Amino acid sequence: MSDVAELMLVAMRADPKMTEREKDGVRRAFRALIADDYLIEHKSLACWYRDGAGYEGLPVPRLQLRWTDGGTICHYELILQLQSADIRREVDGKTRSCLMAIPMSWTRTSSPVERGPDGKIRKPYRDGRHIEWDAAQLGLPAYVVWRGEAQRLEGLQTNPWLPIKTAKKNGRPILAKIHDDLFPRVRPDRADLKPWNGRVIEVAHPGILDDGLDVGWGMVAPVGHGGFHDDWFAGWMAVPSVGEEQP
Repeated sequence: MSDVAELMLVAMRADPKMTEREKDGVRRAFRALIADDYLIEHKSLACWYRDGAGYEGLPVPRLQLRWTDGGTICHYELILQLQSADIRREVDGKTRSCLMAIPMSWTRTSSPVERGPDGKIRKPYRDGRHIEWDAAQLGLPAYVVWRGEAQRLEGLQTNPWLPIKTAKKNGRPILAKIHDDLFPRVRPDRADLKPWNGRVIEVAHPGILDDGLDVGWGMVAPVGHGGFHDDWFAGWMAVPSVGEEQP
């Protein structure tokens, strides 16, 4: 949160002829806004978050649409689980819960939220679409919550595969899905790769060599296949434990 002194410098540049009494009034206004949890920060640094406590029985991470009690403002948020020693829990000398809510967007409505014919809490149209798209891309569950009630958004087509760039290159095996169109889109010069299109394989990466060489991903099997580049893969996931279902 910006320091009041920094905000006053901005105000003085806008009106350098302010009297001392006017300056004092502006300072008190800034302090009151900050005390009421308004975000006053340079847009290049702004990343405000609130304590995500409440609805602890829901899975995390998750996306949620949270209506205020009055039902006229809906906050679209990403809820994350923090570690007990995470410094982000410390705000103004107080320790918050281990849940952090990061704002994505918000919507104000002219009339309070209502339930649809199916009895479900209505979603704001714009952010209702946003949460569907984001949940599909990130593979996260999505909820709409209001006055202690939580409803999961069903029927979303979530993508279980994470971007391959996020996979650790440390020798540990992962499951990776090759692009459905490795040939001809990704490697139009390699017709011999067509049989690999859409394959899900278990691979591992030994890490980047000291000279900066990336040798690529290799099959976790004594078959001699390796050198798979990141751009060959549509995504990855952890290798399921015994008894878990695979996609």
